[in-house]
Amino acid sequence: MSGFPGMDQTGFRTRRTTVTKGEDIRYDIRLEFSEAIFGAEKEFELSHLETCEVCAGNGAKMGSKMRICSTCGGRGQVMRTEQTPFGLFSQVSVCPNCGGDGEVISEYCRKCSGKGCIRVKKNIKGQGPSRSQCRQYSKSSRRG
Repeated sequence: MSGFPGMDQTGFRTRRTTVTKGEDIRYDIRLEFSEAIFGAEKEFELSHLETCEVCAGNGAKMGSKMRICSTCGGRGQVMRTEQTPFGLFSQVSVCPNCGGDGEVISEYCRKCSGKGCIRVKKNIKGQGPSRSQCRQYSKSSRRG
């Protein structure tokens, strides 16, 4: 076990197996005064990225297999060594071919072109609360 998360005992990166959620979507909308007071239902079009359902987000064509990256040999990192007047200088960086995964896709998904996600447009309806439904807080200093 190493002292840094994401690395194995040899100091090389380990594969991340958890999926991270995306950020919240924020949509600013302009309301008329009466809509803000009494509430209103609004509909708007929203464009966002969703996981490709054909490849389940991995970018590979259904039934194709991942192959070991020929640039890094499956390690996810490459080492470059240079001779300088002060001696040998070695630098380790993320593999430019596989992006640190150690594997590359042999055949890309046709729907998402290997990206793993597609842009989707959806119509969203939202009901804004009226002012009478919102809790009102008033600030009074030194009355606690």
